[in-house]
Amino acid sequence: MTSKTKKTVLTIVALLTLMPCMSQEEGQKKWGLQVEFGQTTLQNDDEATHDFYPSDDQGNTFAITADYYLKPRLALIGGVYFEQNGILTDYSGGIGLAKVNQMGLQAGAKFYFFPKKWIFQPHIGASIYTNFVNWDRKGNGDYRLTEGYPDSHLHVDWNVKCSPISIVPRFGFDIRLISTLSLTCGWDLRFPLGGSTKYNAHFTDGPMVGQKTFVKESLRQGVSIGIKMDFPAKAITSKTTNSLLMLLGSWISYKAGRY
Repeated sequence: MTSKTKKTVLTIVALLTLMPCMSQEEGQKKWGLQVEFGQTTLQNDDEATHDFYPSDDQGNTFAITADYYLKPRLALIGGVYFEQNGILTDYSGGIGLAKVNQMGLQAGAKFYFFPKKWIFQPHIGASIYTNFVNWDRKGNGDYRLTEGYPDSHLHVDWNVKCSPISIVPRFGFDIRLISTLSLTCGWDLRFPLGGSTKYNAHFTDGPMVGQKTFVKESLRQGVSIGIKMDFPAKAITSKTTNSLLMLLGSWISYKAGRY
């Protein structure tokens, strides 16, 4: 058996030893606290003819939520969120030439498919998002581009009416790392009940001078990752600690063998 094969086998053994140590007894969890962050993508709903077609705008999202387990596989969700979406992401070094904020409360429920002793925990759910800002905001600006057509200038007029309520179906999964600590991943669709972001933009100089576009955005997609701690917290056993050290040692040995 080669050295590389031995290291691979050692890593597999460590993982197999670790997995049952990290499992939880069915029904043990009462509530959980989660912090997550990610990216939003805004879909352009307008089908009119444009002189140029910017890609879907991007944004950032952050949330702190709490889970309350009604049953081992069914939990209520509540928390706060902050969302910042860009206007004309294609032509900015960040998320957009201008930014539109949304923030508020969220509440809903989610259902887990697998028994709680499993390490991998997919779930499906839905929430209601409330929004307290930018219900009606108009403005304009002139911008010097850093992306797309650098040093050209765009004039943008926007009309933002963020919906006070959005319906958000969500699919995600948790991967238990240690005891009651999990890595979380999620994907959602944010359907506003009315409201949208509309803007007109046209080039005032450069190779695209006179070219214009109109964008109307309402539906947002969100992708996020995070960390969740379930309570009551379960103490890390010496067996789990030893397995983690074994896994870490095999990884270090593998890296050292490459150099």
